[in-house]
Amino acid sequence: MVLRHSADAAMLLHPKDGVVYASPAMEHVMGVDPDEFLGMFAAEWVHPDDVAEMIEQRRLAVHLGHSGPIEIRGRHGDGTFHWFEAEWWHIVFDHTVLHLRDVSERRAAREADARQDARLRAVLRDSNEIVVIVDPDGRRLRYASGSTERLLGWVAADQVDAHWPDLVHPDDLHSVTMEIDRVLTTLGASFTAEVRIRHRNDSWLMLEVRATNLIDDPLIGGIIVHAHDITRSYQLQRELAQQALVDGPTGLPNRILLLDRIDVALQRSADPSDQVALLCVGLDRFTSIIDTWGHDLADAVVREVGARLLHLGGRSDTVAAVTADEFAICLERSPGPAELAAFAQRVLDAINEPLLLDGQDLRLTARIGIAVAGAVAGNESTPDELLRDASAALHLAKSSGVQRVAWSDTTLRAAVRDRLELTDALRHAIADEEMVLHYQPTYDTRSGAIIAAEALVRWQHPRRGLLPPDQFIPQAEVSGAIVELGGWVLHTACQQAVQLGFHTFDVPLVMWVNVSARQLAAAGFIQQVTEALAAAQLPSVCLGLEITETVLLEAEAGFEDRISQLRRLGCHIAIDDFGTGYASLTYLRRYEIDVLKIDRSFVAGLENGGHDVSIVAAVNGLGLALDLTVTAEGVETMEQLDLLTQIGCPTVSGYALCRPIPGEQLATVLGQTLADRCAIFAAAAR
Repeated sequence: MVLRHSADAAMLLHPKDGVVYASPAMEHVMGVDPDEFLGMFAAEWVHPDDVAEMIEQRRLAVHLGHSGPIEIRGRHGDGTFHWFEAEWWHIVFDHTVLHLRDVSERRAAREADARQDARLRAVLRDSNEIVVIVDPDGRRLRYASGSTERLLGWVAADQVDAHWPDLVHPDDLHSVTMEIDRVLTTLGASFTAEVRIRHRNDSWLMLEVRATNLIDDPLIGGIIVHAHDITRSYQLQRELAQQALVDGPTGLPNRILLLDRIDVALQRSADPSDQVALLCVGLDRFTSIIDTWGHDLADAVVREVGARLLHLGGRSDTVAAVTADEFAICLERSPGPAELAAFAQRVLDAINEPLLLDGQDLRLTARIGIAVAGAVAGNESTPDELLRDASAALHLAKSSGVQRVAWSDTTLRAAVRDRLELTDALRHAIADEEMVLHYQPTYDTRSGAIIAAEALVRWQHPRRGLLPPDQFIPQAEVSGAIVELGGWVLHTACQQAVQLGFHTFDVPLVMWVNVSARQLAAAGFIQQVTEALAAAQLPSVCLGLEITETVLLEAEAGFEDRISQLRRLGCHIAIDDFGTGYASLTYLRRYEIDVLKIDRSFVAGLENGGHDVSIVAAVNGLGLALDLTVTAEGVETMEQLDLLTQIGCPTVSGYALCRPIPGEQLATVLGQTLADRCAIFAAAAR
């Protein structure tokens, strides 16, 4: 009666008669009419692989009273084998009762979970990420993924219950422990850090670690930590950071690191008697080494010079490479002036020692600028200021021609500050309309007529008054402001030429504009000239562009093509300051020039006779032979004008004829001849 009403499938088994009773639930559980089971033995409905286990379990039940449960496969009414949970009880004599429950779904779910676990273990084993779980005590590991062995060399199973702080780099341990303890106090709290972890081979790997408190999660029950190896990227970042602070050819600290070392030195010089000295060392004619022997040998030269300077410095001193041909030596504890001068001489002597590279016997020379900071020196400088002062002293040594060592002082520092202030003010001068143009006319010595005017920029400084070009053009060149300034001069001069009617003369007058190397090198310069002419509606024949001989000497690629384009536009091209450079005849053959302007230094020496007269006559003859117009600039006396006229120089300009004047005054001068200007000059001289 009990078996009849059981929800489980139940059978009464006899070893000789097989199934002697099958409960009604057999049809629901097994999908087979109970009567069909009567007389069956295990081999007839149990999976062949499970028959032996079935017989053994029944035997155990007879002897022990009970056996199971176990899971076996039995044939279902749908023709497939299902998984069943089987359990036996001994009733009487050899009779046993077998209870069956269909556990196919449960078994399938368990197998699915097992497969998922296996996949997860495989993923974690082959993953580039390590996963560990830290026990709630915050110090022990309760789980480590299989990838631990592959990435760190530690067998994952051996790490269970391991003390994780033993694997952390001593320098990182305190901060990581603090973070773990903080996270332990708040559910869901987390942190991310870069931590050095010991590999089994005792090397250190840099891991990016992300830890989260999941103590309340029943599947985690601790702090779960995800970590991945960033050692390569970390090393690469360090290498890049190192490269950013080190000069490539020499391996010495570069300017950035030098400033940091100077800052450290200044901070250490707490005693009022302490001084920090900085020597800027510049090699002479280094560009000629590059031009003659190439960059590889030039790099070898600076490496050798750097090595020699390192040998001279003390342990606390810094030798740095500031530019391609400049070094700096920071002396943390500067000696007195005499000792410092002696050290500078040792530097010069070391550089001057013979240098044999690639079969070339080189003799190098250098110049040094020295700046000292400290209370005794009366100069409480910042690192930037100290470097600036030493650089300014080096510039002074280079420009002096003779002086090998120059010292920064109050006067030099004031001059540097003035230049910096001027550079900063230059950025706003054009926008604030502080720039003005003055014009100096050029005359034909034969007809006496005015034939051109040169546009000369002036700066109406709000505090310093009207500044001539030599007080700001060099800074504009260095800072790059010359490009914008030159563009403004070009447009303004073209507008002025139209206003004064240059194009209306029988022989159109020419407005000359000076062009810098930076302007000529700029990609949009030709377009800038075209736009200036179009905006003013000035014929191109009324525009002349002056290029100094020095610019042509140091010409960059593309200069020749740009000058040709300007000539095709119809503009005039002049070589300014002719005779001050080298290989001038080469330029006359190479570039499409139509005017030579003789440098004023030759004109100034005419009255003394001698070579200057011969040079001016030679240049004038050369111009006539090549069908070039020659202009003598800088005429300041009537005697000079007479000599130039006798030589046959066709055009002249200078203070004796007319000083640079504003545009509104030039309108009056345009109606005056050379004779008129000479009479005005003579009257003023009386």
